Amino acid sequence: MQLIIAIDDSKVALIQVQKYVQKNFPRCEVLSTTNPIEGIELVKMHKDRLDFVILDYNMKEMNGLEAVAQFQQYIDLSKVAICSANTQKVLMDRAAGQGLRFIEKPLTQEKIDNLLLTLKTKAS
Repeated sequence: MQLIIAIDDSKVALIQVQKYVQKNFPRCEVLSTTNPIEGIELVKMHKDRLDFVILDYNMKEMNGLEAVAQFQQYIDLSKVAICSANTQKVLMDRAAGQGLRFIEKPLTQEKIDNLLLTLKTKAS
């Protein structure tokens, strides 16, 4: 079973991630939180079985890149995707410069499927 952690201050976005993952990847477990500080703790707690992290860039407590800086020693950063409606080149370049994936919001079934299929292909 794969484990995905979703971190977003929008409960609606977290529900979407859960729904999209479960539709085509029913064996994946999704842990989610609206608080990036709790998300960092989830990454640390599950680092040995964690397959992927999906997190929002714009959150109240800290942005997604700041959160990544707090847990980067616990996961390969190619297994982290930053999500944002902000598609400014500077943000996308910062994410790519750290080896992160970038997903433009709104999230869709197709975007989540492509992300997880890429992960599954790399694991094979």
